[in-house]
Amino acid sequence: MKKETGFRKNKVIPFLKTLNRTAFFPIQQKTIRGDADYIMCSQGFFVWLELKTDVGSPDPLQVYKASCVTQTGGISIVANPSNWGLVMDFLTLLDRGIYDKNVLREIKQC
Repeated sequence: MKKETGFRKNKVIPFLKTLNRTAFFPIQQKTIRGDADYIMCSQGFFVWLELKTDVGSPDPLQVYKASCVTQTGGISIVANPSNWGLVMDFLTLLDRGIYDKNVLREIKQC
């Protein structure tokens, strides 16, 4: 099992299932590049969630699409095992209707 797959199955999916006011949809497109792993809506906020290993990084098309989401008022997050605690904190707050820009800023600095 690839490290990203293990991260997704063991950490991400179980956590996302605990959120009460968040819809999430995995994007499993094999032929279209650049989409996030999950498209989400939490309390009216659009969230673009990409998963990576601690050594992986988004490809240029993903960076571009994430910036498009951010520029139009959505939230783009690249999660990895190292920043997962912060991502969980942010998504938990968002699920409760609290958009904490400080936590989001901290995630982006990781």
